[in-house]
Amino acid sequence: MKKLLTLLGAISLVAATSATVVACGGDKDKKPPVAVPDAKEETRALIEKLKNEVASKWNDEISRPMTYKAGFFAEEAVANEYSFFTKRNLKEVYDLSALNAKIVEAKAIVKGNKTQVAFDALQTAIEKAEEQLSNPTGAEANKKKLVEEIQKFYDSPDEPKIATNIVSAKAIITTFSDLSSEQISTRSSNLEELKISITTAEQALKVGVNKPQSAKNILQAAIDKAIAVAEEASAQGAKKILDQAVVDFNNVKDEENTFNFFSILTEGNNTAFRNNIENLLDPITKMKTLKSAISMQTYQIILGKFQNNWIEDIKFDYQNAQIQYVNNPTLRAEEKFIANITLDYSSKYKYNDAEDAVQSVNLSGKIRIIISDDQVFIETINDVHKTLAGNLMKSGNPLVWIDQNSLKSTYPEITDADIIGGNNNKYKAALAKYYKDKLSADLPKKIVEDYFRKSESPILKNIEPIANSIKPIGDKDMLEKSRLGAMNLKTIKMTKFYNQPNGQNGVIQAGELERQQVYLGNVGVSTPGLGGWAEKTLVDGTKAQNKTLYNDLKKTFENSKKSYTSKFITEDYSKVVKDASGDTKEPANMSDLQKTIVKHEQVKIQGMSFITPNGYKQELNPISIDLALAVDKTSMKEETVEGHAFAAYYKGIKHNLDVFHRFYGISKAEIDNLTPERQKALVFNMTGKPLDENGKEIEAIKNFNIWDYWAKIPEKQSFLNGKREPLGKSIFNQALNLRVNSAVENAKQIWNEYLFSKLIGSSEFDFQWKQTNPQGWDNLNTYKIDEKPKDLKPGLVLMPAAGPQYRQSIEFTIRNDLFNIKIGERFNKNDWATCHNSGNMTYTLIGKK
Repeated sequence: MKKLLTLLGAISLVAATSATVVACGGDKDKKPPVAVPDAKEETRALIEKLKNEVASKWNDEISRPMTYKAGFFAEEAVANEYSFFTKRNLKEVYDLSALNAKIVEAKAIVKGNKTQVAFDALQTAIEKAEEQLSNPTGAEANKKKLVEEIQKFYDSPDEPKIATNIVSAKAIITTFSDLSSEQISTRSSNLEELKISITTAEQALKVGVNKPQSAKNILQAAIDKAIAVAEEASAQGAKKILDQAVVDFNNVKDEENTFNFFSILTEGNNTAFRNNIENLLDPITKMKTLKSAISMQTYQIILGKFQNNWIEDIKFDYQNAQIQYVNNPTLRAEEKFIANITLDYSSKYKYNDAEDAVQSVNLSGKIRIIISDDQVFIETINDVHKTLAGNLMKSGNPLVWIDQNSLKSTYPEITDADIIGGNNNKYKAALAKYYKDKLSADLPKKIVEDYFRKSESPILKNIEPIANSIKPIGDKDMLEKSRLGAMNLKTIKMTKFYNQPNGQNGVIQAGELERQQVYLGNVGVSTPGLGGWAEKTLVDGTKAQNKTLYNDLKKTFENSKKSYTSKFITEDYSKVVKDASGDTKEPANMSDLQKTIVKHEQVKIQGMSFITPNGYKQELNPISIDLALAVDKTSMKEETVEGHAFAAYYKGIKHNLDVFHRFYGISKAEIDNLTPERQKALVFNMTGKPLDENGKEIEAIKNFNIWDYWAKIPEKQSFLNGKREPLGKSIFNQALNLRVNSAVENAKQIWNEYLFSKLIGSSEFDFQWKQTNPQGWDNLNTYKIDEKPKDLKPGLVLMPAAGPQYRQSIEFTIRNDLFNIKIGERFNKNDWATCHNSGNMTYTLIGKK
């Protein structure tokens, strides 16, 4: 941690050691021990920011651009000297890798209860096949021979059955000749129904292009025998047998048609493959772009020691590269080919964590390089990869411009607060359900309609989506690009007792105290007519009854929403649509749509596959689709207090404040300008007794009290031991959030169950305390729970620590996904009026009721 703290505090340490420290008591020349504020929380937040930004840039600068280069016309391979990707070479590599896979399979089955003759025959076949691994021209024929020998081995005596379904199919075929009189029917439609079954069987045979040849032979034989049935009396039995044969055929597992190939490459082909990949995908340039997009200055604390080496170069997993090669993927006589090379790639970056330990994060991706001599096919596939996300966004497509109603259609429990918070488990579950039930179902159809049907490619003309081919979404596949986020409400200025202008020490500012009494007190019903206030009915029917909360939120929301809309349009939207097709038009209401957005998500679609009529399957590269989320995308007033977003914020913030106040038993500090000066420093009162929504005691935890929890923290870990807390480590802060072990058990569980789980729209909640002086030193007081302090209210009393005292500021912060607010100010060295007290003041911070 030492190095990290040095980095964090270098500037402030220099300033601190050269500045004159003004003490307000004791030895003026004595300084506090030199220390730097513990920035662990800030560091952790910075790490999360880095992770999110790297994940986003990895997709934008690495994965997406690679897919744009991943499909090319076979003639380009020759023209651009991509020797590995020529049709002839791909076919040879595929045939050799397929032969090698069969050799591996054959070696694995040379065992069991077969006769020595069977073993010898298969072993001889394996040896002959291995001799041909260096002869690509004969690889395909040798593979067929080896397949035949494998089949003979399976069929030889004493071998367990090859596969129950194939044996069953064989048995079915033999029964065609045994149709008995008991199966004879007098129905006149039997032959017509048999013809339908024959057509179905023939279609199954066409689609089952990847089934084993033995299974194809069995089904073809069954079809031939069914066709030979001419008598009405035998047709019903024949139909039943053929239908079962089709079922058995469909149940036979497809043969593998994708193989690892790197191990069988010649030295020349090995070099060509690596060079072609590097030239085609250009990983070095892409990584430079990613690095330049990440600000080293922003992340200096956690990346600085690594300099430009914080992230590794992209590595391709050549050893596990796979190839697929298909001749004539359509039913047309004209022969075309398609080859797919699948290649994993990865990188890794490192950073210094809050404990100064080096941590690393792995990044990965998969690229599918598609080569074909059907130029239109390649151009269309490339077009999908490049323009789909932009076209959907630019055209205002309802698949990607979504709101609460869109998410409710697949996840009814989603609320408006979940959307504006945009980070809790319910929101993530709703987005995942929308991905599964709507996006995954409709997007493949949209691609077929907008791209494939309109192409002139014979491969794509009659292609159809494969149901359920898209992989389930994971957390890493959902990437937040931006959001309106928590409202940063205006800081509340506390009453101050030192160095105030015009002798105003201890003078209460009425408006600031009123705000303090709402956020650390009670969100009550404001008096109608007072200051011109009248209750507001929001667009969703919510009654806005608190003037302070409404006015605070109104100003912050309108400024924040307009700023976010501008950012979304200029940074997010413009980047997504830059790759849209030139003929894609924006709808007339695009400007209105953009103003409704509160969040921009990106989801990765993986595994999306399509099938031709004869069974050829083509998987697309992962495609990132951008989603623009609103509370209500039909509203025309989403940048104002009359919109649904504002209503969601008001309702959500009030709810979360009420939950917070009830849990701690918070009530307002009852002070005014007639209150004795030191008593004016009281910030709020607290019973420490959690209450339910009706303000009643919660039976299950009736014996729990936060004051007791604090008092029973072991002395060594306690902030109440009469000692100044370690510099930079506020145990009181942890205790404030029930994170310190105490003799009062289950405090954290109680916090989770009766505070955190009751919040809406939030994945986090923090109640923070901070006390600092001009040099950044903190924890300059001691704490005591005092039932009878002299001239003060009972409660948590702050007292000067032994030794010199130093001017200080204090602040509380309430933070969650819907709002952040500070009560009090951090010391500003350019404004000494931000000082709360001189350091020698004893006062009650939190009153005990």
